[in-house]
Amino acid sequence: MTRADAPATLGVMEQAPSAATADTPGVSECLSSGMKTTTAHVGFFLTVWAMTGVPPQILGYVVGLSTGISDQASIKAALEGQNWPALALLAALTTIGMALGLLGYVATVIACARIQRGEAPPSAGDAVLEAVGAIVRVALASALVGVTVVFGFGLLVVPGVYLLVRLSMAGFSSIVEETGPVDAFARSWKLVDGRFTDTLIFMLALFGAAFVGMMGVVAVGGVLKIATSPLGSVGALAAGLAGGALQFLVSAWATAAMTKYFLALAELHPRAAA
Repeated sequence: MTRADAPATLGVMEQAPSAATADTPGVSECLSSGMKTTTAHVGFFLTVWAMTGVPPQILGYVVGLSTGISDQASIKAALEGQNWPALALLAALTTIGMALGLLGYVATVIACARIQRGEAPPSAGDAVLEAVGAIVRVALASALVGVTVVFGFGLLVVPGVYLLVRLSMAGFSSIVEETGPVDAFARSWKLVDGRFTDTLIFMLALFGAAFVGMMGVVAVGGVLKIATSPLGSVGALAAGLAGGALQFLVSAWATAAMTKYFLALAELHPRAAA
């Protein structure tokens, strides 16, 4: 190659999109894959929700009846009245709910990854048990990402958004690839390298669609609440459980779509053999 040819050749190389970027899955492909996964396995996801989502709602109902703390106004009254035992019980319930919510999320990712790889999905019980073994690893990875992203937003909005997108695959790596917190952090950074814009667009589209879905669930929940109001607190519990099931399905769809995107990126960048 002559010196005169070099700039032109380099210019072509810089302008040509990489094969990996060209192979990044489109928004519609991921959203439709998520919908197909969820609708084809509704029973599985509802069972996972029954195992991880129903207990906190039932406990919340019982605690509300026993302590009288069931909304923001009653919480404020308890704080002003220094009703520490009731507030401690509420805090414990909130912690349990968050832990079970994370457990349900991890179980959902585990199942979605296997389904989208063409493998037989696990039973709901097996998925939840497997999630129990991964929950500490996932929690640590999520905490590391969360601290980093918050630090970025503390600097300026743009660094925060940049870090949020670059680290968006860390949780999926910790679940699907069973990486540790630091390795999951680095793995996400690698997967999104060169695909920041594609990933940002996908995340915005996914969050927008999920928001619309959740607004639909809220509307349905409002109708159910009115319809069950003659039943008093029992009716409110029934409406809450129905709304919770719908919310979990919308969340499962969004999670399945995100898992599809992660698997596509992971396929383009296979991990080195141990």
